[in-house]
Parts: sequence; C-alpha cells; structure tokens
Amino acid sequence: MRRTTRAAGTAAALTITAALAACGSGGSPAPARPTTQGPPVAVSVLPVEQYTSDRDGTVTVDVRNNGAALAHATVRLDLDVPHGRRATVSRDAGHGHWTGVPLTASAGPAGHDTLSGTWTTAVPAGEHTLAFRLRPGYGPGTAGQTLPLRVTIAADGRTVGGGSADAPLATLTATWKTKGRPIAVSRHGHASAEVTIADPSSLDIPQVDIRPALDSCAPAAEEAPSGSPAGTSGKADSDCQGTGRGDLTRYFRLQVYDGTGWTDTWRAPGTTAAAGADVSVPLSAGADRTLRFRISVLAGLPARTTRADLRLLVTGTLKGAPSPSLASCDTEVVVR
Repeated sequence: MRRTTRAAGTAAALTITAALAACGSGGSPAPARPTTQGPPVAVSVLPVEQYTSDRDGTVTVDVRNNGAALAHATVRLDLDVPHGRRATVSRDAGHGHWTGVPLTASAGPAGHDTLSGTWTTAVPAGEHTLAFRLRPGYGPGTAGQTLPLRVTIAADGRTVGGGSADAPLATLTATWKTKGRPIAVSRHGHASAEVTIADPSSLDIPQVDIRPALDSCAPAAEEAPSGSPAGTSGKADSDCQGTGRGDLTRYFRLQVYDGTGWTDTWRAPGTTAAAGADVSVPLSAGADRTLRFRISVLAGLPARTTRADLRLLVTGTLKGAPSPSLASCDTEVVVR
C-alpha cells in the first residue's frame, strides 16, 4: 500500500542582514557601504504534512552550506508545546534507520514548554537535506493550531545558521486497516476492507463526508495529482500512484456495512449524505470510527486492468472552524 497522504507547512530561512548607514556633508563623498553578508549556512525547515499523535510525520530541513564542509556540526531542535504536553522525535540516521532524539523540557513562551534535543552530523558544502520524524503527544485544542519548531546548526562553538516553521496539527485522519497489503478481488467475487477515521482534536466534527474514487495507476513518470488534500492518510506501500481522475469508478461497486447489511455507498441508510458525498457520519472530539467497505468488479472492466488505486477523500468541519479539514487514504486493489 502506499503514500497516504501529505500536508505541507510553511518554510522559513534565517537571513542575517547588516544595517546600513551612510552620511555626507558638503561635497565630501559618503563612506563606502558595507557588503551585506548572508549566513554561512542557510536553513529552510519544511513540515511536509499534518502531524498527529498516532503516527510519525516527516519534517525535512533543506541546508545550503555556503562555506567549507562541516565534519561535526551540531543540530539543535526546539519545539514549543502547551505546558505539560510532550512530543517524540527521531532523526534520519541513514540507510533507512531512524534514531530517537532525547528531548529535555524548559520554560517556554507563555503557557508553553520548550522541548529541546541535539544531534551531531556532517554538513557538506553546497546543498544538503536533513530529516527528522515528529510525533506530537496531543491533538489540537483549536482549529488551525500548530506546533512551532526551530532548527539551528552550530560548529566550532558558534551558530552558523538556523530556521523555523509551524508544523500543522491534524484535525482529521483516515487510515486503511489493511496491514500494508492490497485488497485482492476476483472479477466474479468481492472483497472487504476497513478504514478508520478519527478526530484527534478537542472539538466535535458534526458531519464527516467520505467520497470514494477508483483510479488507474499513474505511469512511473507521472506524479500523484496535485489536487490531493493536504491531510494525513493511511499510506500504501505500493507503487500504484492513483491518477486522481476517478476513471475506474464506474467499473466497481463499492458498498458500506450499515450494521445490518451491505448497501451501496451513494444511498447508505442511516446517514445524511451531503451534496456529492457518498457516506456521512458524525465524529466526537477525540473519537474514531471504523467503517467497513466491500468492493466488487462490474462488467466492462478492461481485461488489461489488473490494478487500481482506491482513494477515500474525507472532509469535515470542526465546530467554529472557518473551513473544513481534509484527509485522504489510499490502498491498492488487485484484480484477479
């Protein structure tokens, strides 16, 4: 299965500028202006998804070293969390390994603690990318709440660069419960799978709308659709990247279990479907709900089609929020 879904945060690069001053009197020339110097190491912190307490989310750090390579640079990470809250961090140790970063708490901004951790790494000359994984130990208390974080790089006892960003906290998540395996369905049978939707925030979502679609697998050179929602999702460990076109939806029948039997998703009883939504359910603050879907192949599916991407687009608006939260989850369907 694969991917799952992705939320990009804002990036900020630390820029050091020198104040300029010039004066002159009579016919005397003004003093020469000093040259503005950039930082030895420019740092851009890039949260690339929304972050939630039930999974690790990656934060990338783009580094441009304008000077000589640094064999032993110290990376310091500071997180500002609500007082008494915690978070966990692991850093990319290379070769697919992630190492935990111990965090110590100190007094932070008003109502917050600052969690700090450090590690040592080499910073080559030119462009380089660092990465760490972040898992906040709490959900958002308000719509749009973020986790402020700062990264600084030091060498030889002095700071050579740094940057900061706000990591968005997820207010809605969706995860396929397929244990990393595709859904296998025969052309003359059916298969079922479960998906869990959750509200990790402290606010209710009166209505969560779920819209399914089935896409062709994109060619290797084609990326996932740029219109994908910036939410968290249950990712699939598969190279079947959906095109986002919904071009295979008409060849499959998707049903949801309503507690007594299977019904087609577009008219599931006991739900109030919003315009364009196939399934609608409420979610209480901090709650989750598991839905069971069944898929079967309809006549007309081309014989050459043996794989598809099943995507659920999930939307819901927290009470009092000005705009909806988005999440998506994808899984691969293998037709036999």
